[in-house]
Amino acid sequence: MKKNILIHKFCFLVVLTVGFHSSLAQNAIFADHGFIPGFSSPASQGAQTALYNDQYVFVATDDGIWKNNINTREWTEAGLRGVTINCIFKHPTIANKLFAGGYINADPNFPTPNRAPLYISNNGGISWTPVTGSVNENYYCFAVRPDHPNHIYANVEGQNIAISVDGGNNWTFMNNRGGGSLGYQSIIAFLPNNANKIFQGAEAPLDDAWLGRYDINITNPIMLENFTKIVKGQFTGGPWENRRPNKLMTYNFTGNTIYVGQEGALSKVKDTVATYIYRAEEGQTENPYSYIKGIWVDPLDTNHIIFGGGLNNITQPMQVYETYNEGRTVYRYTDKFGIENPVICDMVELGNNRIAVVISDKTSGNYRVKLLVMQPEIITALRNKISEEQVWVSPNPSNDVIRLDYKNATFSSLDVKIFNLFGHQVYEGSSESETKLIDISHLDNGVYYLKIKLGDKVVSKKISKI
Repeated sequence: MKKNILIHKFCFLVVLTVGFHSSLAQNAIFADHGFIPGFSSPASQGAQTALYNDQYVFVATDDGIWKNNINTREWTEAGLRGVTINCIFKHPTIANKLFAGGYINADPNFPTPNRAPLYISNNGGISWTPVTGSVNENYYCFAVRPDHPNHIYANVEGQNIAISVDGGNNWTFMNNRGGGSLGYQSIIAFLPNNANKIFQGAEAPLDDAWLGRYDINITNPIMLENFTKIVKGQFTGGPWENRRPNKLMTYNFTGNTIYVGQEGALSKVKDTVATYIYRAEEGQTENPYSYIKGIWVDPLDTNHIIFGGGLNNITQPMQVYETYNEGRTVYRYTDKFGIENPVICDMVELGNNRIAVVISDKTSGNYRVKLLVMQPEIITALRNKISEEQVWVSPNPSNDVIRLDYKNATFSSLDVKIFNLFGHQVYEGSSESETKLIDISHLDNGVYYLKIKLGDKVVSKKISKI
């Protein structure tokens, strides 16, 4: 049975014809920030696994919260040791205000019983305080109402939503209806400039995936009214089948567009139109049936999208995808960076054209969590990208010297840089000839990325030193 993602349907569905390439896109540089010390798994139920605040990436795990210093790459504990954290969220307008949803387990025989479903930090994660006025349900996803910083909404069990109008100190179930809603965890989001409607992605009942919308009562914001399914699933005649939504993303620079990470798909929903950016079928290997949980949209060009997820399986390929034309061509990065079974759990914007990619690895029955920092090729440079087939690297692998040849590529100048897997530049050189020799004998054995600039055009290659 397929399950593990959130999605929504509109009145219409547009399916793009995707040209899929399983080879490396080779336009990004990855810096490996290593595993969280010891064995731990990331938030498996919630839609918000990580956040970025003040040079740290915070990650929710089954053993509290950990943080990674983006500059030093060092992992340290960030509180709530022993508590299983379902999700973690940063307030978009109040500095250093963070929320963490803790899994409720009051069993005294459990190693660390937890009766507090919600924690708040007002100092950027230095300390956490349990919220005594929370509802007695697990919190899985948070959203803040635009222009109302104290109005916090949280998806709890199933389709139920909890609401706070005092900044998160006291909570009430939507429409005063009480708890106990059953079903898969749902997700919520606001459009940036629309304070009077909240969107929810769900699969309810079983195998019926949809995107819905509520109106928020102007005088009483805990009352959600006029529910409408704007994108429907298979039980109601919609195009989304049972592709459950796992992630909703909205951006100030994309207007009324909602990006939906789904079971085996990535969609965008705008007004009354739902479009597949990526769509896979079960059993395929070239474009895996990934449950998409990480989404990044380029603020300079919204056709450039990076996304990732994991299979409903133990054995995993790497599932980081990139498209520069909104899905007409999709590349998959295949390097596992020392991870046996990588599952992409979340992607977080770091600024300066960098993305934190949180990855889970289940090996020999133990979970570990690794962080990669991904720096995509800027879209303006890629518009001038020459074909990879126009540049030859030989021999590859090599233990001493590599030769670069440029077939049918005209240029006035040549610049070459080599980066290791940590993103550090280890070589830089230039030439005016059509052939260049580079001595790599001094480099450690391993994989490197070769960045070649031919005049105003660029190309990337992956090389191996043995």
